[in-house]
Amino acid sequence: MRRIQTLFLLMFLFCSSQFNLQAQQESHYSMFMLNPFAYNAGFAGMDYSLSATGVFRRQWLGLDFTPITQEVNVHTPLAALQGGIGLSFANDQFGAEQNTRFGVSYAYHLNLGNGTLSLGARANLAQRGLNGAQLRTPEGVYDPGGSIDHRDPILPIVNESGTTNTFDIGAYFKNETWELGLGLNNITEAVVDLSNLALTNSRTFSANAGASFELTYAIKVKPYVFVQSDLTQTQMAVGVMGEYNEDFFGGVVYRGLNTNSQDALAIIGGLRISEKVKLAYAYDMTLSGLKQVSSGSHEILLNYNLNKRYVFSKPPNTIYHPRAF
Repeated sequence: MRRIQTLFLLMFLFCSSQFNLQAQQESHYSMFMLNPFAYNAGFAGMDYSLSATGVFRRQWLGLDFTPITQEVNVHTPLAALQGGIGLSFANDQFGAEQNTRFGVSYAYHLNLGNGTLSLGARANLAQRGLNGAQLRTPEGVYDPGGSIDHRDPILPIVNESGTTNTFDIGAYFKNETWELGLGLNNITEAVVDLSNLALTNSRTFSANAGASFELTYAIKVKPYVFVQSDLTQTQMAVGVMGEYNEDFFGGVVYRGLNTNSQDALAIIGGLRISEKVKLAYAYDMTLSGLKQVSSGSHEILLNYNLNKRYVFSKPPNTIYHPRAF
């Protein structure tokens, strides 16, 4: 187990130190620690029960055409395949561009004694669209009556879209104290062809680490680190969460490590509504130059967990013993 943790940590630290921290990637979540399956295919089944999560995020309120993200996923361990399977759907809309993805995942679980190592893959049907009517160029002519001339032969003047297949891989290690993940999405960098324009799904790397420490029987503290990069732009987030009696939780997440890269400070709070359902909310206070025009970002997460722990084997056989009374 120590070798696995050391390997993951070394790779994580190497990657997080190699790239300048800059702007936002394709889509991201302030509550990444509550939804690892969204960015790492290797997490399929690692909640050790049927788990379904829905997320809605509205970013940079106060600006026009702000990024909006909706994501729904469900995954479960499957003893017959010694691993986990999952389905995911995500829709990102930012400015004139819209990305929609539907994915099917499988992860193989290895029981290492003191933890579980999961190796997963995901196949996606990805659609990308570009609404040319919302684009503006410096030399373009835009009639108030609706006539559009970008004076650019490449840019469309209507809404165009196309589909392609993308593939993700991921590895995830988890035990009662540690969790470490590495993911690579859009590994083939598939291209969506529009009429005069090609949109590339950039290869994106992610790495995360988290821990859980018991302060008392009822109180736990959980620090987290998350890095996401396409090797051109990189995001990094560090945070800490507190949990009380598994019923209430909250914390803070900071994105950006210096004045040139700082993005936001997220305040997170949540509670367990019932034995199987928990609700969480995050408010991002904008720290970048956008704070002059943005009132912040909002994110809501809802999770349902069946809480039936069938991992590597089938549930025990029921022994019927008829008795006469």
